[in-house]
Amino acid sequence: MTVTTTTTHTTKEILDLVDQYLDALDRADAKHQAEYIERSIQKAVEAGKTLDEATERVRSYASERSYAYSAQMGRRFIKIIQTCIDRGAYADHRPSVHAFVEAETGLVFMPAGWSAPAKGARYDLTDEAERALLFANCGFSGGYLYADEVAKAKATLRESE
Repeated sequence: MTVTTTTTHTTKEILDLVDQYLDALDRADAKHQAEYIERSIQKAVEAGKTLDEATERVRSYASERSYAYSAQMGRRFIKIIQTCIDRGAYADHRPSVHAFVEAETGLVFMPAGWSAPAKGARYDLTDEAERALLFANCGFSGGYLYADEVAKAKATLRESE
């Protein structure tokens, strides 16, 4: 018989971890945008544009679009909301749910829709190793929350231990 112990965490502790998660998402978004700019400039130069033309065009597009993340407390879950901030041509973007965090346990779930998480926790914010893995893999698209991606990431973590 296997006995599992659960550590209880206060709501404040979970909310502090959620704030760290939001910061990790912001850093991932900034990193993605920088990589996008670099790739786009390289492609434009390869297509015959001058470096100045390529840089100006790509930077103006990239500065028009980014994401903002916020948390909304519910009865059982903290909803991580992603909003596209457009300062240019793409004006009509509505917020979407990026993830759910269970308020009592710190378990992270992929969204099934606006008001409910998908079955099966993906990460545990209260576990230091899983939290580090989550923060290292998170991104604006949410692909890191798919069960097969989580399994690959956790397998890599186990191999490195």
